Amino acid sequence: LPRRLLFQRLYSTPASSNAALEALSKPSWSVRSLLPPKTNAASIPETSKITPEKLRHLLRLAALPPPASEEEEADLMKTLLDQLHFVKDAQSVDTYGIEPLAVIRDEVSVREYSIQDIAPEPEKEMGKQGSVDWDVLSLAERKLGSYLVVDE
Repeated sequence: LPRRLLFQRLYSTPASSNAALEALSKPSWSVRSLLPPKTNAASIPETSKITPEKLRHLLRLAALPPPASEEEEADLMKTLLDQLHFVKDAQSVDTYGIEPLAVIRDEVSVREYSIQDIAPEPEKEMGKQGSVDWDVLSLAERKLGSYLVVDE
């Protein structure tokens, strides 16, 4: 056999074929595409406009303090518009035929706990329930039959 065939790994791709590396080296989208375009307030659709009253109402619902100044209010309104644009962009994704997730979690690090794992066994801590091995009334100063007498 030729020497180069002896040392070439048969399962690896040739060095000249780096299609995956080339595909990953160029971005396919940008974070900027998730932000709204820089336009004036007149071009914003009426359904997306946030009035100062709506903003204050949302802040009250979220138990957040109202803006201290008009600049802070304008900044909050711009941030809210950016977030609404992001949500609308996420909602526009075609999810036909995709089964919705019931739970999002990392299956690798999840350990199921039960109440028995977390709470100590009551028998070890308090003794067996229902069995009293000493006379409770023997320590009472005043008793009437099998009842304790308590002064008001």
